[in-house]
Order: sequence, then C-alpha cells, then structure tokens
Amino acid sequence: KFPFIIKLVLKAFKATSIAPIKANVVLERFRKQDDDKSKTRPSALLPKDWIEMERLVRATVKDTSAETSQKLSQTLHQLQVQNELLHHENSGLRDALTAKKHRKNAGKPLDLQREEEYHGGATFWSPSKFERAREREAEKQHQEEQESLAK
Repeated sequence: KFPFIIKLVLKAFKATSIAPIKANVVLERFRKQDDDKSKTRPSALLPKDWIEMERLVRATVKDTSAETSQKLSQTLHQLQVQNELLHHENSGLRDALTAKKHRKNAGKPLDLQREEEYHGGATFWSPSKFERAREREAEKQHQEEQESLAK
C-alpha cells in the first residue's frame, strides 16, 4: 500500500516540478494553452480585449524589453482603446436613433373636446367617444388628401 502511494506522490511532484525544480514543466502547460487559443481563433487580428492583444504581441516579439516592442505594445493598446470607445459611441448613437424613430411614430392627439364644452376638472371618455374621435380624424385626413389631389 505504501509503495503505491509513494509512487503517486513522486509522480505528482514531478508533474508540478516541485521535487526536481524545473520551471519549464509548468511553463510548457501554459504555452500549450496559448497555442490552443490561437488555433481556435480564425484571425490573429480580431481580439476584442487589449489583454489578449498584449499576449499576442508578447508571443510574437522575441525581445519584449526593446524600445520598439514597447512602442508597438503601447500603440496597439492605444488603438484598441480608441476602437472600443468608437464602438461604444456608435452603439450609443444607434440607440439614440432608434429612440428618435420611435418618437416620430407617436400618434396625434385626438380631438375629444369637440362635442362638449370643457369646464375643467376630471373628464372621463367612453370607448365610443374615442371611436368617434378616430373617425373624425380619419375623415379629416381623407379631406386633406382630396384637397392635395385636387391641387
């Protein structure tokens, strides 16, 4: 029973590189995961997150401490942030445009006060009065169309 447990413990230490200290064993696991992510993405130029873009730069550039690679990283970060801000502004403008379109489609107020004199206070209208007001509005629009066709 003990030799079996000892073998398992030693194998676990070796897999995590605790017993013989080797950083490459652990680093290889992370490199394999990064390679898997890049294979699933259709294009390397489509990351939506600047952190992913930074990982891509680090994986591509050999010397990340060089001034040119740092400038490249900063430029990509700036472009990514600018792109994200533009997308946010664009979506806000689209929302405002749809809200404006919905406001345009609002109906006209019905002339419900036509039949009776209004003396102030609360007034209640029946569905039949609404229907008559809609009919009057339809007749009014029909007459306006006839007048515009006559001209």
